Amino acid sequence: MIKKPYILERGTTLLETLVTTALLAFILMFVIYSVLNMNKSVTTVLVSRDINNTATAALDRMSRSIRDAMSVDEVNSIFDTSPGKLIITSANAVGGEGEISFYIDLDSNLLIKDGIAPAMPLLTDNVIVESIIFRHLKTGKGDGVRVELTVINSKPDNVSQTRKFYSTIVLRESYQ
Repeated sequence: MIKKPYILERGTTLLETLVTTALLAFILMFVIYSVLNMNKSVTTVLVSRDINNTATAALDRMSRSIRDAMSVDEVNSIFDTSPGKLIITSANAVGGEGEISFYIDLDSNLLIKDGIAPAMPLLTDNVIVESIIFRHLKTGKGDGVRVELTVINSKPDNVSQTRKFYSTIVLRESYQ
């Protein structure tokens, strides 16, 4: 008769089970913490991107209109304070003159009003204006406008961001 070799068969002890459970709990805690941090980072990046894209598009639209303007309405515009208001005179499509206004409404939305058309927002719903300051730059050779725009995200999602944007624009018609 052939004898089988003696194999020690035993189960796990309570101590081994507790150590294994503790290690798995620690690893799981680390993974959950990492996922939560990644989620917050992604939210921060999305909010930042939304603010940058929206404010840049608004400043580009304002810059284009100001650059093509014939003059700045110094009487009705509000300079060097927030909330500022800028009214410019520009040529319209039929060869006449029209007014374009940039201002903030009561809900902190940046609006553009072109002639008799209704005012249109320049920012998305997720971004509101904290302050906007227009500065009129007048030299012997031409006019310019400096825009200081501070925006914040209106839907914080536990991530609040405030950004400042600056632009200086020279009116083409003023130095030709």
